Amino acid sequence: LSLGAGTPARADARSLNDYFRSDALLVLKCLLLQRQSPAKWAALLEMQSHEEERRGTELHVEAEKRVVSYLQQRFLGRLKKTKPNLLQDCGPELLHRLCGIIETNFMVIELPTGVELSGLFRQACMMEHACQPNCDFQFDPITQQISVRAGCNLRKGDHLRITYTNILWGTHLRQHHLRLTKHFSCRCSRCLDPTEYGTYISALACLGDVNKTCAGTHLPVDPLDENTQWKCDTCPMLVDGAYVSELQTHMTEQVDNLMAGCPSANQVELLLARLSQILHPNHFHTFNLKHTLIQLYGNETGLELGGLSSGQLERKLRLCDELYNVCRRLDPHSIKLAIYVTVILIEIAHTREEQARRAPGEGSRFLELAQARLKEAEVVLEKELESVAGKKLYDQLQKEIFECEKQMLTLTYNQK
Repeated sequence: LSLGAGTPARADARSLNDYFRSDALLVLKCLLLQRQSPAKWAALLEMQSHEEERRGTELHVEAEKRVVSYLQQRFLGRLKKTKPNLLQDCGPELLHRLCGIIETNFMVIELPTGVELSGLFRQACMMEHACQPNCDFQFDPITQQISVRAGCNLRKGDHLRITYTNILWGTHLRQHHLRLTKHFSCRCSRCLDPTEYGTYISALACLGDVNKTCAGTHLPVDPLDENTQWKCDTCPMLVDGAYVSELQTHMTEQVDNLMAGCPSANQVELLLARLSQILHPNHFHTFNLKHTLIQLYGNETGLELGGLSSGQLERKLRLCDELYNVCRRLDPHSIKLAIYVTVILIEIAHTREEQARRAPGEGSRFLELAQARLKEAEVVLEKELESVAGKKLYDQLQKEIFECEKQMLTLTYNQK
């Protein structure tokens, strides 16, 4: 079977997907199960497809364009003419049903090479969701099975929960994503809390009115209602939900456009300054920009650690502390944010080591602070050692620990 003509024009994710058409190929492989493995085919059809909910949605239109029409025109139409009895059913309704089953139930699995695949697991796909999970899962590429692991101590009777969305998104964005892809609304404790465990990761800054400025914070009156009004916690000001949605869309475009390239620290600072006028300091957009910024300060050409001012070092530490506190509230056991937290801890250690170099008299104290953060990162990263990113970061972390200990020994020797 030919899945394209010629080679892809660009070696990016979109062009490769267009060339190999993995989405259509997966549906075709599922379709062939009705002949190759009737038992697996029957099990597949027992999974929820949410066909009615999908009709008229973006996903349904995309499935019609990329999968259903494509397979009908390129393969299945010809197949019915040449071998009409090969497949009992390969009509468009069944293809849409398979698309719905895959979209609703797939789980992202990572291979040792770093490649991410979509897998269907009959029992695991039924696991309970929460926006603060207490479990995660690992994929074994040899047995092609997944194992669920607890991310914290669980008591008898506790529900096992994983997450099907990005926990660094705000509530309305998470809810939209879950309704679009999984066809349910989440009512976990985080989603019901307007402050999202005190992080204010969705909150807006209140600007007051024409007569008086305000330093309060806008929060949704009903976090589960995407059209809810947003109320200031200090003044009587109310903001319409439609305006907030439009504002969020506009800000998302700005952040995505900037992060699509390789922004400089100055570019990130400029956008952060603009967005900080209307967003809470912990908003998920400012979180994204700040997490980028702490890595640029100390690594960007012209902004190496040794060249940063004391004020810049202190600001980097403040940003790291803000990010760390948000991560700890959203994911206290680092089940999903281990990579983020490890990067933050390494950047804190770098800054403390630079402070030690500049103030030898306080060097021991600064280096002990750095070492403690690196040791904490070592524990946090244990949950990610099976992933490619986790292994790579762990190797870097071991070098960081060695260099910190070396610096401590050098300081001790020089003080004798």
